[in-house]
Amino acid sequence: MRKVKFEDVATRVNTREDKDNTSLLYYVGGDHIESGEMVVHNRGLIAGSTIGPMFYFGFKKGDILLVSRNPHLRKASMVNFDGICSEKTFVIGTKDESVLLQRYLAVVVQTDSFWNYCEEHKSGGVNFFVNWSTLAKYEFDLPDIEEQRIISDKVWAAYQVKESYRKLISATDELVKSRFIELFGDASIERRLGDVCVILSGKTIDLEKENEGGPIAYLKVADLNLPENDRVVSTSSRFVSEVTARTSGILPIGSTIFPKNGAAALHNKKRITAVATCVDM
Repeated sequence: MRKVKFEDVATRVNTREDKDNTSLLYYVGGDHIESGEMVVHNRGLIAGSTIGPMFYFGFKKGDILLVSRNPHLRKASMVNFDGICSEKTFVIGTKDESVLLQRYLAVVVQTDSFWNYCEEHKSGGVNFFVNWSTLAKYEFDLPDIEEQRIISDKVWAAYQVKESYRKLISATDELVKSRFIELFGDASIERRLGDVCVILSGKTIDLEKENEGGPIAYLKVADLNLPENDRVVSTSSRFVSEVTARTSGILPIGSTIFPKNGAAALHNKKRITAVATCVDM
């Protein structure tokens, strides 16, 4: 392993493209690049866009796009398509694949060491940025090519697992939305709550007279004050018999509770799921 400067093994690609006269289809702006992401997922179509004249740098599939503005956002990702970007985005590539693998370069620009250097050497007052001349002086330890390959394979394999989970979560969200529309119709259409839900209102039980225990949990407003990330009521301070509970009304498991009084029970606009009867206290 040897220490090298960024400029020794990497280069800024300065391919010029005329956005008004190009065969390229896509452009990438700073907003398209996500913080801490290894791959660019978003892009825009050049045709019909309103991008300005500063979008004149071309990039190729496999290049790394690094947003020079606001380095604290840590935006540096590899692209898997050809396109153009603005002069505020550095297009970076390895000088020699036999010395520095492009896939390993993508790992280097995700490290804390790299971004800490950018933060420490940024310029500007309000809109901070890092110059290429400054970035070129960044020093890091470069393993031999075989170790680069091993590290890259492990990092990119882990990234692919994360991407698979991302796609699974996205597909699940779409399934839930589809099921919701199937059950309740288009959510964009305004509806009355009573048209899609059964709304029940409980009655107060005189617990002083009902000095009994039982299998049915009797929920007070205080029982709904849950921890920050909790949404399920799993216990109660009082229990009553089934006969007594029926005078108020027994809610099935999975019911959603909104107390009429005691708004503090719904701090942070929580949705509370009941496991037993609940009444207006």
